[in-house]
Parts: sequence; structure tokens; C-alpha cells
Amino acid sequence: MLRPRIARVSLAALALVLVTACRSAPVVAPPPVAVTGALRELARYEPGQSRQVVAAFEARARGADPAAAAVLEAEMLWVLAAEEATGAGRQAACRLLRGIGTERAVPVLAGLLADRQLAHAARLALQGMESPRVDSALRSAARELDGDLLCGVIDSLGARRDRGAVPILAARIADGDEATVRASLTALGRIGGEAAVRVVRATDVGAAMPAVKYDALLAGAESLREEGDAPQALAIYRELSGLPHPLACRVGAWRGIVRTDPGGAIDAIGTMLATPEPAVVTAGAALLADLPAGAAVEPLARRLWTLAPPARAKALDALARRGGEPAVRAAIDALADEEEGVRAAGLAALGRAGDARHVDLLLSFAARPGPEGAAAVASLSALGGEGVDGALVSALREADEDARAAAIPCLGARGSPGAVNALLGFAARGNAAVRGASLSALRELAAAEHLPRLLLLFASLAEAAEREALGDALIAAAGRGGDAAAAGDLVARALDDWPGPPRATLLRVLGARPGPAALAPLVAAARGSDPAARLVALRALGGWPDAGPAEALAAAAEAAGEESERILARQGHLRLVRLDPERAPADVTRVHAEAYAGARTPAERTAVIESAEASAAPWGVQFLAACLAVAGADTGAAEEVAALQRARTELARTLARTVPGGAAGAAVSLATVPADRYAASGPAALTDGQWGSLSYTDGRWLGFQGADLVAVVDLGRPVRVESVWVGFLDRRESWIFPPRAMRLELSADGSSWTTAAPLPLDSALSPAARSGGGAEMPPTRVDAAGFWLAAPAEARYLRVSAENVGEIPEWHPGAGQKGWLFVDEIQVNPALGPPDPAPGE
Repeated sequence: MLRPRIARVSLAALALVLVTACRSAPVVAPPPVAVTGALRELARYEPGQSRQVVAAFEARARGADPAAAAVLEAEMLWVLAAEEATGAGRQAACRLLRGIGTERAVPVLAGLLADRQLAHAARLALQGMESPRVDSALRSAARELDGDLLCGVIDSLGARRDRGAVPILAARIADGDEATVRASLTALGRIGGEAAVRVVRATDVGAAMPAVKYDALLAGAESLREEGDAPQALAIYRELSGLPHPLACRVGAWRGIVRTDPGGAIDAIGTMLATPEPAVVTAGAALLADLPAGAAVEPLARRLWTLAPPARAKALDALARRGGEPAVRAAIDALADEEEGVRAAGLAALGRAGDARHVDLLLSFAARPGPEGAAAVASLSALGGEGVDGALVSALREADEDARAAAIPCLGARGSPGAVNALLGFAARGNAAVRGASLSALRELAAAEHLPRLLLLFASLAEAAEREALGDALIAAAGRGGDAAAAGDLVARALDDWPGPPRATLLRVLGARPGPAALAPLVAAARGSDPAARLVALRALGGWPDAGPAEALAAAAEAAGEESERILARQGHLRLVRLDPERAPADVTRVHAEAYAGARTPAERTAVIESAEASAAPWGVQFLAACLAVAGADTGAAEEVAALQRARTELARTLARTVPGGAAGAAVSLATVPADRYAASGPAALTDGQWGSLSYTDGRWLGFQGADLVAVVDLGRPVRVESVWVGFLDRRESWIFPPRAMRLELSADGSSWTTAAPLPLDSALSPAARSGGGAEMPPTRVDAAGFWLAAPAEARYLRVSAENVGEIPEWHPGAGQKGWLFVDEIQVNPALGPPDPAPGE
């Protein structure tokens, strides 16, 4: 009990000092402090240690009631006074006081403003407190400090908008130090008010920093405007709006004029639009668009013709964003302009501000080449208001074919379901351009109810490309409302009327909407004599949602004479076998083994290999290993062996992140400590079974900056080690790189180590991870490095080493800085399934 009592006495003495320092108003003494082990741990906190203790105090601060906050404040004051406290511990205390500090903390924090290690944290803690004592403390510091400590205090005075500090800042400006002058001018701009503006005006900054002065004057004028002193604000803005002031200053001043004098805003914007400087014109157009609703913009709209063409175009866009009749009239007037860019801007403006009345006008421009036609079509697609769809359909019926072909896509873009009948007519009678545009729009708009008429249209089309386009429309229509089975029946009945290529198109429609009515025709086509129909049918059956066509595809694979058809049928058959929930893994393996043994060409065997890799199931690894045993005996099968090894490694890499292994819960020791903020739960995170996500802040990654990973895993008992997988993050835009190299060592006693020999071509990292990068940043990915042991060995201890990228390479924006290595899990012997018979056994 002795230490808490001593601590209470020390804090009471500290409170007495605080009261003495603030005699102008009483400061309530802090409550006694019980110096717990956690508090001492916080006081002794060092960078690089776990933030757990800091986080615990932060959690207490969040949502603390006044009584709890007072206790926590007293504890932080104890930390600041404790001799045993480190710099990092005191900084943590200052950060906590930032949210809970009261007037009791002001003298202590003020006393730290001259401490180069703690000044920043103490100043930020003071800055947020609502107490006049803070202003007094900061003013005193501003009189006494110099250099960067002074600039920090000046910044806080500006943030608090302390007008009592204006004379002090004026005096510090007179000292002439450039950094102090910059900080003081910026602070005076934030403080605002007449006195601050007067000091800024009187400051002679020379050529070194005029922008700082102008920014301060603009900020000061804004404060005057907010406080109701419009005349002074306007005087400053008008002074800064002309030459020779810099462009950014003048643009800011013009914005201020418009905000301060709404009555003169139109004239001011007109002046901006009439300037030869594009940036001022752009700013003027933005201000025009943002004027309050009801602002009288007509006078400006009527004199757009006096502006330069680029300014006319920007003003038209701004008026259109406002909407209303002035914008419409200005847009229509612009269509007679000599400049093509202005005419295009007028057409675009009609799309924003116009309505159904302007459909004919826009349609008359739709077929024009270049920007005008593009703007007219875009506006027809975007035109708002009631009746636009009907007006557009009516206008298209009367338009010439060039305009019709250009504008028909607008119906699809607008999602105009009432236009389907008109489009069916255009597709049947128009020229090639009109037919093509109509078929594309029908793909966007037609529904199941239109299938009969679409099939009638199908009968009238002679061009194969148009029938294919209509096939796309039939597929889309069958999926929009109605009975899918009925739609399938309708298309299936139409097949009888169509031999040859048209039949293949309709079969494609059936395959895109699988159902009972579609299955029999597709199976028949897969067995038929028409090559085009067979290919379509095989593709459709291979993508079927259930295993229904599996046997038909197996038969087609056996019967096909062409290799392409055999591969297509076999790929579909194996896919459906993999997806069949009624088949056990052993049966799926058997089917793949039979297909591999019966393949006639390397390409057919590749199809089987790819199917096993796509399984994402343990049986696939064992099957590929069995295939590797067969292919490895053939000296002429080097390419196939390489494909098998790659497929097995990639599948195992995927499975290693989803299946259990032999290192779960094993003890881990690290030769290098990870970064404090990326330490997860410590070394144990590498064997906790929790793989990381694409986010390196998810709490599952260990991050090492500029340092290698050297992890020793104690499995607790001897284990026959066959494979080891290690998870890495590849996120190079965040300076996180995969390892440059890896090594796996095994030991029975933790003292004598043997380097494990991985199998050939089973590389430690995937090709994507091994790539060195380039001008384009590779995509973020979670990867796993795998070691397949050539000779499985018994070991209790594993030592996994991964080499950090070191300095970031030259092609990267962070070139020369230390790169990061992120690791999330070490997996030993993932359970990839029982061994299966080799193919042909």
C-alpha cells in the first residue's frame, strides 16, 4: 500500500502547483490517483512495443462520463509528472488529454510547449480545450518561444481564432523571421476581423511569399463577410480581383465578390467570363451554375454572344445545370452560332434543360458528323420530362433513315419499353444501318411478351449477322418477365422451321435460357449432322446448371471425330461431373482418370488437367499427383509434366488457405519483431488458422519493414513433413511486396538444421508474385508460397525464412524507401485428401 500513498502525495503537490499557477480563478484539485501496474506500463511505454496498454486507456477515454474522465485526467497528469515516464509515454498521455483535459491540465501542458519532444502533443491537447486559460497560455508561449516551436503555437492561435493574439502576432511579424511571418500571416487570416486584416495589409512580404499574404487577406475578407461587414469584405475582394495579383488570388477574390454582393453577382460573373484567362472563365461558369435558385440570369444569358467561343460553351453548360427557360433560349440561340463547339454546347445544354418540345430540333442534328451529332444523340438519350419517349418514337417515324439510324440507340439508352413495336417495324423495313440500330435497341428493351413477334422478325432477316443480333435480343427478351418454360417451348417449336445457320442461332437462344424444353433439342443437335448446330449445342450443354446433360456430353466426346468437338464435349462433361452433388469425390476422380487415360491428344489431356485444377477440392491435388506419376515416366511428356506440376501447385495453393493442416496452434518464435502497428496477435498469429484478407489492417497480418521473416515453428512432436505453405500479401501500391526468396529448414531438436529440397518447378511463389513489377502496378492479391518436399522428412521444428524486397525498386513511386513484407499464416501438410489410384489403374 506504500506506493499508491506516495503517488497520491505527489499528485496533491502537483495540484498545488496548478492552483498557484492559475490564481485568477480556482482550479479544482484532481482526484487522488491509484498508480496501478497498467498506469506504470503506460508511463514506461516505448516505441515498437505493443500498443495494447495505450489502446486500453484510449478505450476508457471513449464515452467516459465526467467522473471517469476526471480520474483518467488525473492519471495522465501523473504520467506527465512521473520521473519514470518515457517520452513516448508522456506523448500518449498528452494525446489522451486532448479528448478529456480540463483547466486542471492547462498549466502542465503549457509547461511542455518549450519541450521539443512533447510540444506538439501538448499543444494539440490544449488547442481543443474551451478555456480562456488556454488562450493565455498560448499567448505567453508566443511571446517567449522561437523557431518551429513558435510556429506551432502560432498555428494553434489561428486554429482557435484568438483575436486577443493579434498584437502578439503583429510583434512577431516585426521580428522578420520568414517562417514566423508565414505562420503569423496564415494565423491572422484564420483569426479574421478588422484588426487582423489591418496587420496583414501592413505586412511587407516582398517577393518571397506574396501568396501567403493574399491567402490571409482572402481568409480575413471571408471572416468579415461572415460577420456582416460586407463593405470591407468587398473592398478587399475587389482590390485582389485585378492584375497584377496572381491568378489563384484573383479567382478567389471573384468568388468572394459573388458571395458578398448577390445583387452584383451577374455583372461580376459576366466580367469573369469575358476575361481571356481560361481558369477565370471556368471559375465564373462554376459560380453561375451555383447561384441561388431564382437569381436573375436572363441578362447574362442574352449577351452570351459577346463572349469568346470557349466562354460561351462553358456558360451554356452552367446555365443548363441551372435549368429553366433562360437556359433553353440560350441553348437554342447557340444552335445558330458560327462555332461548331458552341453549337455542340447548345445541343448538350438542351439535353439538360429541354423537354419533349425539343425532340424534333435535337433529331435534326443527330445525323451530323462530329461533336454536333454526338451531342444531339446524347441529349436525346438524357432529355427529361413527360412525353419524351412518345415524342421521340413519333419523330423517328417521320425522320429520314440517317437520322433514324443515329437516334434509335437513344430509345435503348432511355429504357423506353413502349418503343418495341416501332423498333420491330424499323428492323423489318429499314436500311442496314437502321436495322442494326433497331436490333441493338431491341436487345435492351424487348421482353418475353414480344417473343412471338421477334420470332416472326427472325424469319424475315436474310443476313447471318442480323440473325445473330436478333438472337441476342431473343436471349435478353426471354429473361425479362413471363414464363421461362413457355419461352423455351416457343423457341424450341420454331426450330423445326430452320435448318442450317439459323437453327444454330435459335439453339444458342435455348442454351442461354436452359430449361426442360431446351434440353432435348440441344441433346439432339449435339448428336446431329450439322457442325454449326453441334458446336452451339455442346457449348450450351457444357454450361448447363445441373448434371442432366452429363451422359449426353460423355457420349458426344466419345463419338466426335474433330478434336475441337471432343475437347468441348469433354470439358462440359467433366464440369457437370464436378458439380453433381450426388457424386462422391472418388467417383469424380474415377471419371477424370478415365478421361485422362482415354485422351487421344495432349490437348485433350490438358482439358482434363484444367478440370481437376478448377475443382477447388482436395481430390484434385491427389488426382494431379497420380497423373504426374504416369506422365513423369514418359521422357517425351516434358510439357505435360510442367502443366501438371503447375496445376497441382496452384490448386494446392488455393486449398492451403481453406483446409486444416498440422501446424494449427503450434508455438512460433521470430528472429525479427514485426512493426508495432502490424503485429496482429504476435507470433502465434502465424499458426492460428486465420488467413488475412486483402486489407493489411485487418489484424491478421504481421508486417516487417525492411526486415526479413525468420520464423521457427515448434510442432510439439515429430511430424512427417510433406509440404509447407506460407501466406503473403502482394499490395505494391501500399509498398508491400512478396518475398524475393524463401528457404525451408527442418530440425529434430531445434539446434541442427537441414535445408529441405523442394520438388522441381514447384516454385516458392506464383509467377505473379515473382514478377518484379513495372510501369503498371500489379493488382493486389493474397498469395501462398508452397514447398513440396522431394523426400518427405520427419521433423519437430521448421525454420521458414523469407527475404524482404529491401529497398523499393526504381519503377515504384516509393523508390529508395524500405519495402514491407506481410505474412499471415504458416501451414504444414494441409489435408488435401486421401491418395487415389493413378489413371488407368
